Amino acid sequence: MEEAVRLPILEGVLPGGLKFGANYLVEFEPQSLWYETSLTLVAQALKAGHKADLHTFTHIPDDVRDSLKRQGLDVKKLEEVDKFRIWDSYTVQGGIDVSAKIGMATPRERVDLRSVKISDWDRENVAELKAGLPEVDMERLHVDDNTSVLLQYSTENEVIDHFRAVTVQHARKSRLAAFHSLVSGVYSENFYKQFESFCDGIIDFKAVEESGRITQLMRVRLARGAGHDSTWRMLRIGASGEVAIDETVAAATELSGAALQLTSFLDDREFIDLGRYAVAGSYIRFDDAARNTLKDFRSKVISAFSSRSPKHENYLL
Repeated sequence: MEEAVRLPILEGVLPGGLKFGANYLVEFEPQSLWYETSLTLVAQALKAGHKADLHTFTHIPDDVRDSLKRQGLDVKKLEEVDKFRIWDSYTVQGGIDVSAKIGMATPRERVDLRSVKISDWDRENVAELKAGLPEVDMERLHVDDNTSVLLQYSTENEVIDHFRAVTVQHARKSRLAAFHSLVSGVYSENFYKQFESFCDGIIDFKAVEESGRITQLMRVRLARGAGHDSTWRMLRIGASGEVAIDETVAAATELSGAALQLTSFLDDREFIDLGRYAVAGSYIRFDDAARNTLKDFRSKVISAFSSRSPKHENYLL
């Protein structure tokens, strides 16, 4: 019996791999590389000999297959033996067509294919757990591309109750390494905190714009009971669509640490009145012009401290 799924993309940040029977929460910005990373996780698991599922809420199943083919997989062959399966919760949302059953060797009908309402999921998932899970469902990597879609059809409390009381048990009993994914900053803080509280790991994806350039980042914020590197890591995407941590720019990551800290500081604030701040930067070399500017700035700061006026001046560095 295997204990973990070890994947190249995670080896530098989660060396012990993904645990079977565990639930991982991904919080991602829409412009981040989460979707491409979800495909990479599935592709690397399949190449390593594991069974894997992609649960699509926001992408057409054939688009998923095409993306995995670009990463060098014989998707048709893998599907024929249920090594790879697509759970299609996308098609039902349009009401135009009917979702294909899960798996080809042992095709299964599930509520996930017919409905995206949590109340419907509750009844059938509980009955399935009581009846016992088939062998084909055991020890798989299961990745949701965007679990947030469920919140368009159910309340936050309904989603929390289902995942805490039913999904966690399902992952334990079937020994899944399960990824649930939520768009960050859209729902209530209480919702995110409750979801985080019962997951075994939390992974963040975001994109930061600096000097007119977008930098793609990820970090393992938490892995309960496991060693992990929680620093932000830069991502790159290759011609095949495979995502990897860009080790060649580790130094650049350190140099941009101040910018990342500022971004983290701003992330927690809904409103900032920039009229209250003077912005100083960016000085790379202290040539005459920069030095004189800094001298003037120093004089203003000292003057503000020495002034007896009750009016305060704020500076954002």
